[in-house]
Amino acid sequence: MSILDPSNLIVVIFSLCIILCCYIIQKLPLSATTFDSLNRNSPLDGLRGILALSVLVHHFFITYMWKTTGVWDHPTNKVLDNFGAIPVSFFFLITGYLFINKIKNTKIDWLKIFKSRIRRIVPLYAFVSILVVILTLASVHLDDYSFSQIIKWLKGWILFDGKSLGEFQSTIIIAGVNWTLIYEWGFYFSLPILHALFHKKVIDKRYFYLAFIIFLVIFLDTKRSLYLLFLLSILPIVFQEKIKALIERKAALVAITLPILVLVSFIFTTHFSTIQKCITALVFAFICNGYTFNNVLNNKGLKVLGDISYSTYLLHGLVLYLFFTTFNIYDFNNGLISYYLIFPLVFFFVIFISFLSYTFIEKPFLKKG
Repeated sequence: MSILDPSNLIVVIFSLCIILCCYIIQKLPLSATTFDSLNRNSPLDGLRGILALSVLVHHFFITYMWKTTGVWDHPTNKVLDNFGAIPVSFFFLITGYLFINKIKNTKIDWLKIFKSRIRRIVPLYAFVSILVVILTLASVHLDDYSFSQIIKWLKGWILFDGKSLGEFQSTIIIAGVNWTLIYEWGFYFSLPILHALFHKKVIDKRYFYLAFIIFLVIFLDTKRSLYLLFLLSILPIVFQEKIKALIERKAALVAITLPILVLVSFIFTTHFSTIQKCITALVFAFICNGYTFNNVLNNKGLKVLGDISYSTYLLHGLVLYLFFTTFNIYDFNNGLISYYLIFPLVFFFVIFISFLSYTFIEKPFLKKG
């Protein structure tokens, strides 16, 4: 598909929504005690804000395809397809970077780390899963399913591996984003293994063997090539000094090269291809070592959007489903461009419920840590 394809107009609309949203957030009297990123000076916070909302664009377009063709699948438009793949790649790189940095320490409180991950991921996921279960059971004829089928389906959602119930595609209710969480857990359980390899000995056997078994089960049941993204996050750690020197001494070259690499990856690479992973990892290596794209990633609005990014990521699919399936707010016979005009409404509603979710579900559990 050409970059001039009319379907790419959503990228322009999305950019304008981001700018307006950041402007509004900057005017709000937000507390640094509520939004942790306001106490940090990391471009990763602003990056996360863009990433989660980019996935919204991806699934907003796929929703149109689904409603007009009956098929939920990757877009043939590479740009809009990569609005899903590249943000997920960055999320995996961020996770890898933050946690691989920890294994350099000889002694690690693994129980504390896993508890922190449970507090971070499980409460909101449980809330969203309950909504998926309710909407699914309200949409199907329960007489068509045996008790064992329903229990097996429920078990999948409890274990972050939720799938369809018979022919009803439950995953579409949250745009299928739950698939990435099982990879996150796979990586977390690989940490004691990576720690043992780094230090060339098993320091805490209790957690090592348990983590190894769980990791192996997850690893064998998932697409192994995606774990490369977690490992590529080692690059900014190993080459930290050289990358920082390039940012400082070759500022003009970096300022030209990185945006070009981002454009190339979005326009010309295929989702989760090796070349895309490598380009994304290279750009990420500069971002996590302080490159901010002319201070854009330090924008207060983007940083706050980064704080609520997990809520945005898990809840945007639910908003799309409620808007266009449950309440049918749009007549899909009106065409794509008219559909795009509804995007700002969806965008700001997703931001609104993400603020609520972060404040009343995520933050209370994070405070306990």
